[in-house]
Amino acid sequence: MGFERDINAILEFLPASRQTFLFSATVSQAIQRTAQASLKESALFLDCVPEGEAQTVAKIDQYAQMLSSPKQLLPQLVRTIAHDQITNSGKSKIIVFLPTTKMTQLFATIIKNLSAHTPGRSATRVYEIHSKLEQRQRVRVSDHFRGDKSGLSILVTSDVSARGVDYPGTTRVIQVGATDDGEQYTHRVGRTGRGGSTGRGDILIQPFEAPFVQKQLHSFPVQQISESDFMDQINDALAKSTLSAQQQADIREGLDTIEDGVARLQGKLDEEVCSDVIGSQLGWFAKARQASGIAVPDIIDGMMNFGTGALGMERAPHFGSSFLAKIGLSTGRGGGGGGGASRWCLSAGLPFFLTLTSRPARPSCASPQASLVTAATATARPAAAAAGTVVVVGATREAAADTRAEAATRAAAATRPEVATRAVAEVTRAAVAAMEATLAEAVRTIFPVMIHPMV
Repeated sequence: MGFERDINAILEFLPASRQTFLFSATVSQAIQRTAQASLKESALFLDCVPEGEAQTVAKIDQYAQMLSSPKQLLPQLVRTIAHDQITNSGKSKIIVFLPTTKMTQLFATIIKNLSAHTPGRSATRVYEIHSKLEQRQRVRVSDHFRGDKSGLSILVTSDVSARGVDYPGTTRVIQVGATDDGEQYTHRVGRTGRGGSTGRGDILIQPFEAPFVQKQLHSFPVQQISESDFMDQINDALAKSTLSAQQQADIREGLDTIEDGVARLQGKLDEEVCSDVIGSQLGWFAKARQASGIAVPDIIDGMMNFGTGALGMERAPHFGSSFLAKIGLSTGRGGGGGGGASRWCLSAGLPFFLTLTSRPARPSCASPQASLVTAATATARPAAAAAGTVVVVGATREAAADTRAEAATRAAAATRPEVATRAVAEVTRAAVAAMEATLAEAVRTIFPVMIHPMV
């Protein structure tokens, strides 16, 4: 229970003599602990579930789709949406859960673009809720989805919709990837099959996430199925449907061209956005890795494969060992990822750090300017450290590979340590303008600069 600590803190300020009511949709160990801490021993316990009747989640058909590779993630997601629109023709109402806000934003865009391959095609309505939306925006989107009677609605959401909300008529819950734990899985899948209605839950599992299923879902009535098993379910659903022969042919055409649609979409995805999404996912896994049962090297390799396989990045993003250690995913083997869009954290005791991300549209990473940045700032490092100024730890992977002799030669010929120190200081103040000659131009041309709060 996410608010257990906060509730216990509040209880300390409440008077000993009081009347207390505790309501919960589930009775987990955390809820039991809170009940013991907040209620009297003589408290009355009322169970609203009739004796002998299974909990809602136990009555929902649940499937773990074990994907053969990350490349199948997006096609399988579209097929799962299509399956619900077939089996619940005219009344499909789907909730798709993602682990992070950035994943939610990206997948909302992906689903909107790939809905042309679903039976609903352009009539499919996609809603989006996450923590980046203001509360009034969330309420408005929530109300619209709740009242949607189109039979072709999809809500793409983070865990802000996992608890405390009711969307009547939800026919399916789709979870993309591992969850925080079994309890969170329960809350998510419990958004369907409510009020005596039927529902179904599907969770899409990439190969590296398989340990999560074994560790967290072993006590749930979850059936593990392959991609071919799911295609059999789609074929059976079409055979049992009342759709005309032409409608079925149109649906099959959409399903048969999913891979082509995914490939076209991947070519349009911004690699910097994809890198940010992967970074947020790594941060999420760092918090959930013990509960997931997934080894750290497998998490890192899995997310790199997600980038190239599911998102179609030419090369996996690179995350330095210092970044991975900072978020709790240290492997002792150096950074993770390949030689695509790369990033480095800069440090110097100031209350922020910079991230420099190389863009494919910028000049080649092996350019003399890039090497100059590495060389000049390497020379400036001792002076800058003494002055308490931020210095660039790395520029590009290729430039950083220059020999020390070459770096020293370029630095001596091109600039002075104090000039480099002053230029980088200008970057930290986000001025970017009026920097010193070649070094300033190189920094401004090659690297976009983003300032993030120190975590």
